[in-house]
Amino acid sequence: MLPAHVVVGFHHWGMVTAKFCYSLARAISYEGGRIKGCLDMPSPYTDEARNKIVETFLKMPETEFLLMVDCDIEFEKDAISKSIWVAQNTEADVLWGNYALGGFSNSLFSKDPESDFGVALAEAKANKVYEGLYAGGTGWCLMRRTHLLKMQEKFKDIDPWPWFGRDLIKGRSGELVRMGEDLTFGKRSWDMGAKQVGYTGLLLLHHKTQPLCPPFMSEMAKEFGAGMSSLQPATLKQE
Repeated sequence: MLPAHVVVGFHHWGMVTAKFCYSLARAISYEGGRIKGCLDMPSPYTDEARNKIVETFLKMPETEFLLMVDCDIEFEKDAISKSIWVAQNTEADVLWGNYALGGFSNSLFSKDPESDFGVALAEAKANKVYEGLYAGGTGWCLMRRTHLLKMQEKFKDIDPWPWFGRDLIKGRSGELVRMGEDLTFGKRSWDMGAKQVGYTGLLLLHHKTQPLCPPFMSEMAKEFGAGMSSLQPATLKQE
C-alpha cells in the first residue's frame, strides 16, 4: 500500500482567486510532506485540462491520491487530511466534497432511476459520509491512483480522454444529451463498480459573484468565522 500522500491539481484560465491561493498555501503549510506536489493547468478547455492533470499525475512518482480542486474554492487548512482519512476508512475509490452550485444545490449526485442523469442530493446534513453516489462536482474530488489506472485501461481505446470526457446519454424522453466532464467521470466510475462517497464534513466556499455555501452548512460556517447565512457573502476566518 502506498503512503497517504496526495498531489493537488487545479485548472484555471490564467488566474486563480485570492481565497483559493490563500487556502492552498495554508494547507501546504499545515500538511507538510503529505502534499507531494501541485499541478496547475492553464487552459480555456476544462475537460481537456482535467485529463492532462490526471495524465501528468500518473507519470509522477507513485502517490496514492490525486485531489482535483477548482480555483474558486476556499477550504479549511485540514480539509485535505480529512478527505484522505475518510477515503481510507471507507475504502473509497473516489471521494467528493460538497459545495454549493449556482442555484445553491449540493454538488453530490445520486443516479436518476429513469435515466443516466445525476440528481443532486436534496437532503444533506453536515459531517456525514454518503455512500453509493453516482457523481459529484470536481471542485473537490479525491481520486485513488489505482482507480485512475483502471479507468485508463478500460476507456483508452474508446475515448482519448479516459477520465473526464463528455459522454452522450439518453434523457427521460429518449433525447440524446451530452454530459459534463464531472458527471461523465462519475458515470464511468459507477459503471465500473467503483466506490464513490460524498463527505459533508468540509466547509467549502464556492466563490462566484459571492461565495456560495449550502444552506445546511451555514451553522458550521458561522463556527469557522464566516459569519454568514447561505445567501450572504462570506469568507473563512483567517489564521
